[in-house]
Amino acid sequence: MYNIIMNNIISILAELTKTDANSTAGAAGALFVFFIFALIFAFAITIFVFWVMALVHLIQHEDVKDRTLWLVLLFVVGGVIGPVYYFAVKKPYEKQKPSSGKK
Repeated sequence: MYNIIMNNIISILAELTKTDANSTAGAAGALFVFFIFALIFAFAITIFVFWVMALVHLIQHEDVKDRTLWLVLLFVVGGVIGPVYYFAVKKPYEKQKPSSGKK
């Protein structure tokens, strides 16, 4: 997979070195689209990690306020709730109980 991506980037960069204006514009557009997809992929992975962290925290800690509501929101709304849960519940929970272990 890595070799395929690197070969595509190298071929795009090789196209950028050509003097033809149309091929340069096309290669620049392709490179732009590649980076946009890479950013979207990185964003999706980040959202998924937050979602998993929120789900694991909710499963391990039964004393979280409105636990059932957060579980329903995680499954109904999806990944967008993960970062919201992290900053609204998980961080304050860890500050409130720094010495407590897993339950």
